[in-house]
This record gives sequence, C-alpha cells and structure tokens, in this order.
Amino acid sequence: MRLQATQGGVRVTSVAGEAAQSLRPGDVIRQVDGRVVATPAQVTAALDQASKDKRPALVMVRRGDRVLFTTLDPSKK
Repeated sequence: MRLQATQGGVRVTSVAGEAAQSLRPGDVIRQVDGRVVATPAQVTAALDQASKDKRPALVMVRRGDRVLFTTLDPSKK
C-alpha cells in the first residue's frame, strides 16, 4: 500500500496484494483498531502491532460519502 497524509485520515494512493481485496485508491483510512490515524506511520505502526499479535486489524475507511469497516491481515502480503 502507498499512503499519503490528508485532512481527517490517511489516503490510500495505491494498493496491491491482499489489501487490494479491501481497499481502493482514494479510500481514506480514519481508524485502525479503534485508534484515529493521521499519518502513514501511524497506520504502519498499528498494522505492525496487529501482526505481532497475530491477528487482523479492524480498519475504518471513508469511501466517498460512506464509512465502512474492513479487516486487513498484515501477515498476508
């Protein structure tokens, strides 16, 4: 995934691999595991923690006018 900081979250600029099943370019990640994220580093840190805990991360995403929840399994790349 390529990420870019934006007002109100972190914008997905490109996506590949397993994440492509859940995310699209233009999506804005607002939270990971209930924590508000504002930078790509915060998203990466939260996904790293989920990987260490050997579990998928719950991700809140704004897609256009909708808000949705999905999971990302950082152990699958």
